[in-house]
Amino acid sequence: MKKTTIILFLMTLLYNATSFGQTVTIDGGLIVNNNSISSGATINLGTYSISNVNLAAKVVIPKAQNDTYPGTIFIYYQKNANSPAIIANGGNGGNLLFSGGLATTKNFNITLDATQFDLTGGSLYTEYKSYSGVKYKSGNVPIIKSSGGGSYVDVTNVSNTLCCDQIIRYGDKPNTITGNVTPNNVMVSWTINGTSTPNTEIPNTINFDYLFNTISTYRTFQSGNYSKKSNTITTTVVPSPILSNSISTNTPLNADSYAEFSNLTGIDLNTTANNVNLNILQDPFHINTRGDNYDTIDGFQWEYTIIDKKNPIYGTKNWIKFSNNITSILQNFNPPSSSSADDSYFLVRGIASYKGIKRVSNELKIMTRTLRYNNTICCDQSLKITSLTTIENPSTITGSTPVYSNPNLDPNNSYYSISYQWQSQKISRSTETWIDIAGATSKDYLPQPLKTIANTSGGRGSSEINVEATYNYRRIAKITYTGFINGVWSTASELCYSNQVNLSAYYLTTPYIKIYPNPTSSLLNIEGTINLTNSTINVINSMGTTVNSNNYTLINPNLISIDVSNLFTGTYFIQIITQRGVSQLTFIKN
Repeated sequence: MKKTTIILFLMTLLYNATSFGQTVTIDGGLIVNNNSISSGATINLGTYSISNVNLAAKVVIPKAQNDTYPGTIFIYYQKNANSPAIIANGGNGGNLLFSGGLATTKNFNITLDATQFDLTGGSLYTEYKSYSGVKYKSGNVPIIKSSGGGSYVDVTNVSNTLCCDQIIRYGDKPNTITGNVTPNNVMVSWTINGTSTPNTEIPNTINFDYLFNTISTYRTFQSGNYSKKSNTITTTVVPSPILSNSISTNTPLNADSYAEFSNLTGIDLNTTANNVNLNILQDPFHINTRGDNYDTIDGFQWEYTIIDKKNPIYGTKNWIKFSNNITSILQNFNPPSSSSADDSYFLVRGIASYKGIKRVSNELKIMTRTLRYNNTICCDQSLKITSLTTIENPSTITGSTPVYSNPNLDPNNSYYSISYQWQSQKISRSTETWIDIAGATSKDYLPQPLKTIANTSGGRGSSEINVEATYNYRRIAKITYTGFINGVWSTASELCYSNQVNLSAYYLTTPYIKIYPNPTSSLLNIEGTINLTNSTINVINSMGTTVNSNNYTLINPNLISIDVSNLFTGTYFIQIITQRGVSQLTFIKN
């Protein structure tokens, strides 16, 4: 029988008159039996005995609430109009958190048994219950099934076989497990190490990512009250001859364990993957021993995937290849942002290979802070060490006034305010995490003078002073807005991070790069004690767009001049790539 699948998008005002502005919605994007269906109609289960339904329940409240006392959310179904409401299988959403906002969405994956509904029709709805016990529900979603009712396939006599058992190396990817064709109108679930997946409609193959543990897998056909389990497939994992593969970065991790960096810069990654034990290659159960025969890996593949910050380990991971080499270090990596208007979150991993055998690394969490709302600061400062005891004093780091933009906020019935918090990142023997600077809450910030320490190393440098540490600085702008968003009066806030600038010191005999005049209206000079010939010079605006690439004049090997007179007024970043590495400085066009 032809399968009919339809979506419903329905929003209903709450029936509690004291809670004007609060709504509960079965939101768009509903999927029935693995198919998206159009809005505004009834869910038809057809002749399927078990149907898999993905939906999003959205709750909007007029006033932000304290998540210390959360409400709960559930999906209910009714067999018919007169039957009691029952929580659907998979419909217990638990606590619903708003994280300081006025709206939140909960995703559900539920299963509906055709026997739970009469031919006259049943229904489905979502209900939000506040901590105080007040209930708010969406409108009912009608559900019908085919008049064929119980004419389901008897699968007990249907062949259900899988192929094949296999042995793989630790951290490698197994072959696809294949099964024979599934009869029509039969739902399937896969059971992996005792955990069953939701019923699916396309069940003939299953793929796994790289594995570290032996797993067992089987498939179950389900049609009405009939079921049929397949044979069990075992994927056995044995030791890998690639002795290790662990990736890391020198960028410090923030409180959420992300290595964070500006979307205008990049991050350096490295791996331990190198040694291959040829004795383990011949015998997987050989113990790595001094005197064994070794080789080096012959390939390495870096991959990244965009993730949801709230659920970094869940959902389908779309791994994207971004480099194909055998180097253990990847420099200045900056993945494409998932959105030009928000911070982006990623997982990164590396796959080492040797003669067809692969070993995947750990997954490293990284994130980019996206420059938004013209929240920029200027400029980098390189202070002269003028004597054995004296370092030039720093100048004030100036910041622009952010301009807030929200397409959902009514510009005629809203307003916003801005507050600031400056942060510093200390660089000494290593780069430390960002910390708030006490009392630094103004639009601009004057850094403290750099401190010096005695040079106790002796030898040639003993007559010089050492700088205790250098610093990076950035500014966080907190934008608090009040106004109508989609017809609801709302008050909320969001944070945006500026670019970062650096404060360092140098001896006149130390290699350095400086830019001047700053600010400038026409010419910008780049001067260094290193050779600037054949440098790559990029000028980047506050949106992260390159507006000038290698359009410069080489005055002499240590001096470059760039005409910036055609640029709009504002803050820009100049990226200088030489044989010694990458430098990024900030300048103002006036």
